[in-house]
Amino acid sequence: MAKFCPECAHPLTEGTRECPSCHYVLPEALSGENPPEGDRKKPSILSLTFSNLLCPGLGMWKLGRKFRGFLAFAIVMAALVFWMQDATKEIIQALNKAQHAKSIHIPGGEKLAKGFWYEATIYLYILSFIDLWIVYYWFTPVKPSGDDKKKKEQ
Repeated sequence: MAKFCPECAHPLTEGTRECPSCHYVLPEALSGENPPEGDRKKPSILSLTFSNLLCPGLGMWKLGRKFRGFLAFAIVMAALVFWMQDATKEIIQALNKAQHAKSIHIPGGEKLAKGFWYEATIYLYILSFIDLWIVYYWFTPVKPSGDDKKKKEQ
């Protein structure tokens, strides 16, 4: 039976004590079988939200939904690239106007915060947080505590 890292699901060879991918130190009691998916500790929502703040989709990736995290990242970054293409045109026009007027003040900054791709980037970024919170609270199993296990046994 194949052995996988309980943190990042990277395949491990027999006798490995540390994951080569995430450097998770495997417990000595691990005999070759991983705990079921529900037994893994669920990361905190604060940690996931902060990760998503740094990079859209990273919170979902850390939650174990790697494809969904990658998809969120790719969509937000694509919208950002399209917005930057529009913004670059505006910046070049503003710089040309300032150069011809021999002025230090560069007009046109208010135009950068308008347009379809700017709004799409902002809304998709906010949507990545909403998606993370929905998946976290409604679709991620919660590991039962020790008290819950004792109540079930009685």
